[in-house]
Amino acid sequence: MQEATDSLIARRDLLRIGALAGVGMATLLGGLGVRQPRAQGISSYCNSFGKAVGPHDALQALIDGNKRWATGMQTHPGEDPSQRECNAEHFQTPFAAILSCVDSRVPPALIFDWGIGDLFVARVAGNSVVPILEDSLRYGTESLGAAVLFVLGHTACGAISAAVDYYLRQLADNPYEESIPEFAPADPSSKDSGAPSPEYAFIPPILPAVKVARRIVKQQGGDPNDPTQVIPVATNQHVILTVEYLSSRPPFRRLVKDDKLLVKGGVYDIGTYWVTVLI
Repeated sequence: MQEATDSLIARRDLLRIGALAGVGMATLLGGLGVRQPRAQGISSYCNSFGKAVGPHDALQALIDGNKRWATGMQTHPGEDPSQRECNAEHFQTPFAAILSCVDSRVPPALIFDWGIGDLFVARVAGNSVVPILEDSLRYGTESLGAAVLFVLGHTACGAISAAVDYYLRQLADNPYEESIPEFAPADPSSKDSGAPSPEYAFIPPILPAVKVARRIVKQQGGDPNDPTQVIPVATNQHVILTVEYLSSRPPFRRLVKDDKLLVKGGVYDIGTYWVTVLI
């Protein structure tokens, strides 16, 4: 028993040393300005496909996985011991990168029914793109080879509700609305609106979507000052604006042009379990 324990400890230490060596090499290469190869050039693929997939196949894989989840037919891929060992021993090769909210009811790996090594997920309240997450998504697509970048919003989002509430409370100051930009993301550090800083830093990036949503609600004959009418529209618009923003940014724009990436987005309904692709 002692020999088995010692062997396990030795193997664990060896793996740890190997992992640290890998991190050190990646850091060294990054410091020298050497870009790591995209995952398509790696011989071992540890996502559940077992190989690289094209952008349209990757998007369809997300759609199919959500269908399994929504209909109670999950297959829970990527959880078996061989998949775990492959991911432990080889460079990760996710087929999709996901920008999603931190809401505990919206775990991307579950609602898309994919497993270890399949999804490269960046999460923040309100599924907004901010610099550190944009860089993370850049790494997941440009370096790791994810073939689809999917922005995932969801119904009953507390961050969206907080942004709408903040926006409506500031409308008494007329210049405030004019200062909100028409595109995402808003700069969380901006002090030019004339309104007091919101309680949460995740609110400012959502405000452009609230502005567009109010305009849409008004055009459709609704009440732009009614949160129940504005929130669902703002939820959709925030996804759409974020997708449009990311699609215009390097390296995503180049990868899309080269047919190596799709940038898409949709909203998950926490009541029906379905993801609706919006753009």
